[in-house]
Amino acid sequence: LLSVRAKSFYKLIGLQSGDIIHRMNSVEIDGPEDALQILADLRHAKAISVDLTRNGKRETFEYSIQ
Repeated sequence: LLSVRAKSFYKLIGLQSGDIIHRMNSVEIDGPEDALQILADLRHAKAISVDLTRNGKRETFEYSIQ
């Protein structure tokens, strides 16, 4: 992620500028097109899992959608 805006959805769920997203809900992201498709598919998801690298450390974030 290059520029996460202060009041954006991404900032609200804890993502930061510089994060490298590898996978969402176990689906590999190989480019921007993959990310956009996955985000569209997740509109009705009840839970989201995001695997990313932040400051050189691999992390997983889990979210429950209510």
